Amino acid sequence: MAELSLPSNVQVPYAPPDLPNLLSLAGYLYLLSSSSSLADAIINAPLLGPLLIGILLGPSLAGLLPPATQQVFIDLGYIGLILIVFEAGLTTDLPLLIGNAGLSFAAALTGILLPIALSMALFKGAWGYTGQQAFAAGAALCSTSLGTTLALLTPNLRKTRVGSVLMCAALLDDVVGLVIAGIIPGLAEAESGVDWVTIVRPVLVSIAFGLGTPCLAWFIRKLLQFDWTRIPTPLRIATNKVRLWRRNTGSPLLYDSRTQLLVIILTLSAFVAGTKYAGTSELFGAYLASALLAYIFSGPNRCYLSASKSSAATSTPTNLSSPSISASPRNFGTPPTPEYTVSESLNPSMDAFTTYLQPILTPFLGPIFFASIGSALPVGALFTTYPNSTLNGADVNRGPASHRVVWRGVVYALLMILAKMAVGLWILVWPEPGRRHEISAMLWWWEHQQQDPRGSKSQARGDNPSEPTRTRAAALLGLAMVARGEIALIVAQLARPLLLGASSTIQVGTTDEEPFAIVIWAILVSTVGGALGVGLLLGSWRRKDEKLS
Repeated sequence: MAELSLPSNVQVPYAPPDLPNLLSLAGYLYLLSSSSSLADAIINAPLLGPLLIGILLGPSLAGLLPPATQQVFIDLGYIGLILIVFEAGLTTDLPLLIGNAGLSFAAALTGILLPIALSMALFKGAWGYTGQQAFAAGAALCSTSLGTTLALLTPNLRKTRVGSVLMCAALLDDVVGLVIAGIIPGLAEAESGVDWVTIVRPVLVSIAFGLGTPCLAWFIRKLLQFDWTRIPTPLRIATNKVRLWRRNTGSPLLYDSRTQLLVIILTLSAFVAGTKYAGTSELFGAYLASALLAYIFSGPNRCYLSASKSSAATSTPTNLSSPSISASPRNFGTPPTPEYTVSESLNPSMDAFTTYLQPILTPFLGPIFFASIGSALPVGALFTTYPNSTLNGADVNRGPASHRVVWRGVVYALLMILAKMAVGLWILVWPEPGRRHEISAMLWWWEHQQQDPRGSKSQARGDNPSEPTRTRAAALLGLAMVARGEIALIVAQLARPLLLGASSTIQVGTTDEEPFAIVIWAILVSTVGGALGVGLLLGSWRRKDEKLS
């Protein structure tokens, strides 16, 4: 479908929708929500329900939705994916993420290179396809579905060592997938090469955003913590007047949930647009935006000034405490003696996300995203292919039908599952950081920033009760990296001209649908198998822990 240019002046007249379309759309939305709840209750993997509904009711099988509606659902679903990534950044333990950067890079590199190497060996060495076809298949299967991975992790697991490693590795896979997506179209055109800018630009832009965001976060945090009593008197009077302008909840205007929602929307939009137009992944931008807000609005600036205990006690209870300053004119010149009241909330941005965005993400946008993945899978072409089809201009004369794509697809899918599961071995062999090694200069600086003004420190990193054992962490990391999803589909569609090219065992001028169908088999089986495996694994842990307790 061609891209729609904005602004659009095409006006669609209002008319009642056709009853079949209305009923099918209503039934589709209901099935998405109910199947998500059912899959969550049975196998602890809520995303599998909408994924299967998208496959069954999509264009390849039932054909319940027209193309225009499918495109709308793809757009809405991608908003859901961005919000899933944003939520993950808000709940990430940044010091833990920094402390395990080496392990994350090793896991990501293994998850990228091993599928490509095994694809080259199987496609070219065993099945006789060309090197370009083998590379295209491996490029599509080296990615990790970031949305699927994050949807399966609870907020507590995201704050563990394995959760931090998993999110970082999946993000790196996404950036590499973007680079490969830029290379594939050039390889598909025989006469054109690959511009070096296509390869270097996403990498350099990602590094620039990755290094620039912490600097921006540090500057904004210092600005919020600035002692405004040191500014000239007229400005100080204006500042104190602004302090008096509060919401009825008693929280300062900046930390009000509705203001935080506006901050979230503006920051997320800026980072998503900036990273996309600069040349890297918009999902990477969404993660950086959430990490920025998580750092800015955590720590000392969550401890609001309170001029009197009585006024704080009589105010309306909220998650965020706020100062109470008398409206007397003399208070404009001399602020009262500060008394700190520490908020119990993790982060005002997280509070706003939970209040306003989570209710539409979990039952609506999230299921639509996974259903859009299912509907985009060409399931109808997975069981029969026509090798040795000849090209007659723009037409394709099909050759004899073949069903070997089924067993080849299953074999390749199992091989790709094992390739990603091997990533979990890094948890077993990587040395666990000791206390002295863990509290490096950067982490000590973070904990110093997290210290509240009264001297009480945050909970120690090693006291997280959700931290799984090393064996459990290895199993979780390996299974969670298996799902491919949206990035694999994008790369596979871009690589389709390469995958449909002639194999080395047949003459030039023919086309073979089998390699593309094998790749789709692997994407489908790995996405469903990875989500199912993680859901069953977490469910078994929960039942075992309940028995022990």
